[in-house]
Amino acid sequence: MCAPDLTYLYLNSNALSGDLPLATNGDPKDLEFLILFRNLRVLNLSNNRFTGSVPDDHLILDVFQSGPGYVRDGVTGALTPLQHVYDVSDNFIAGTAPAWAARWREFAYVSVNLRNNRWTCPIPNPISYLTLACVDDNAGGNTSVTPKTTAADTNRRVPNRDTGNADSRDTR
Repeated sequence: MCAPDLTYLYLNSNALSGDLPLATNGDPKDLEFLILFRNLRVLNLSNNRFTGSVPDDHLILDVFQSGPGYVRDGVTGALTPLQHVYDVSDNFIAGTAPAWAARWREFAYVSVNLRNNRWTCPIPNPISYLTLACVDDNAGGNTSVTPKTTAADTNRRVPNRDTGNADSRDTR
């Protein structure tokens, strides 16, 4: 399927299965010209039965590559920021969680949701802010491991256990 002008694709909650589709024809030397979903700014494939891994070529979707857009409200005429969405949560996707998703962490108009999949441990540090759980196959069973977030990771202040005063370090 090739839909270069498709902007929004909502296929959430449809019991779809199989590997996530590539965004390109898979030939790295032709990526610029053969992007199957060139203008896709919203990709919601959540709550399905997708397996496999997140293809690296998804990072070239317009969800990530285009700047913030605006939509004019039909009633007030005000410009509203266009939210870019990449949501593959609640599937059976496995492998290493895509660290490239961290490139858009600071962009408020880009929303990335990778939760509730079967990510390999450990979760890459650049995307630890997404608080993803992983599956540790080396633990003798498929044990879900949630990364421990400490106060030092979030710059929160926690009470000092000895004095009761606030301390900027996690003393656990």
